[in-house]
Amino acid sequence: MAPPLTITFLGGLGEIGRNCAVIESDGELLLLDCGLMFPDLDMPGVDLVLPDFTYLREHSDRIVGCVATHGHEDHVGGLSFLLRDLSFPIYGSALTLGLARNRIAEAGLLDRTELIEVHDGERRTIGGFDVEFVPVTHSVPLGFATVLRTAQGVVLHSGDLKLDLTPVDGRLTDLARLGAIASGEGIRLYLGDSTNADEPGYSRSERSVGGVLEDLFRRHEGRRIVTTCFASHLHRIQQIAEVAIASGRKVATIGLSMKKNVRLAKELGVLALPEDALVDIDSVAGAPAGPGLCDLDRQPGRADVGPLADGVGLQQVARHRPRRHRHTQLAPDTGKRDERLPRDRRPDPPRRRGHLLGHRRRSRYGSREAGGAQDPLRHPQTGVVRTGAR
Repeated sequence: MAPPLTITFLGGLGEIGRNCAVIESDGELLLLDCGLMFPDLDMPGVDLVLPDFTYLREHSDRIVGCVATHGHEDHVGGLSFLLRDLSFPIYGSALTLGLARNRIAEAGLLDRTELIEVHDGERRTIGGFDVEFVPVTHSVPLGFATVLRTAQGVVLHSGDLKLDLTPVDGRLTDLARLGAIASGEGIRLYLGDSTNADEPGYSRSERSVGGVLEDLFRRHEGRRIVTTCFASHLHRIQQIAEVAIASGRKVATIGLSMKKNVRLAKELGVLALPEDALVDIDSVAGAPAGPGLCDLDRQPGRADVGPLADGVGLQQVARHRPRRHRHTQLAPDTGKRDERLPRDRRPDPPRRRGHLLGHRRRSRYGSREAGGAQDPLRHPQTGVVRTGAR
């Protein structure tokens, strides 16, 4: 009789964040992701929310590894906390491992794990699990769906994915491979990404943002432009940089996460950005700018690209006193309300109230946001884009 297969979710169901699943068979445990979640407003004094690691600590000797499907914090951000108590190898793409490595290194825990790179279409044995890595498109590049062949049949875990037919890097979700598995071996259990599944329609291609950015940059010629996006949203960063360079601008990053991620992506060839297009934000932060410069702050995990195209975050802006930042500053209230803040996406549910507070404060100091409900910059998966000026 075939051994049973048990799947336990330690987080990630019915919430945005702390994705972590445990696949258990024949006495072995395989983790699918290990993320964190940012606290909601009803969690005062809480910095981060982690999966419940109790079961993993109790059975640490049975863990054969962790498959990191992609590099978002809600999928890999918990690794640096779990590795304080346990030791196991981590499997993922070069970019996913690079993003995870940054956090693990900051915690001084690289000696607690082995980072094992896998490639599109690769099939690998992890303990007693037969795992195939199928490429999927997502806002962070080089993500995977995972196909697990077990004694109970094939389990397909989609990871976070987007059906984008014209992705910026040309790497498509491999529907043909998934279809071949379904029509051949068959899929006994499908674990699918359901974020915004209740929204009608479909997500526009990431490439559609490029034309909107071109128009925004053209309409704000002579002004410093501040944009916001996740520090891991490298496809968006690529497009912002391309438009900035084409319009004769330089690109500066604000925040350690953005700086590290841009450097990593350039080293891996994921981000194509001429070296002379990048400038140090310290060298331009105090420089005089044209009318309409808007300077903001960033949120951990998000970043600043741009005026130059400086990029900044959403919720953290609401927490800081207006017009105060080491690198950026909201413009004095001149009565002009034509400054634009393109923002990268609509905030996740836990952050929406904080974002609203920040929006009100920024409006008070003479800035507006691009990206209404029908704006091409806003779509269910990648949301919006945000620009600012002084």
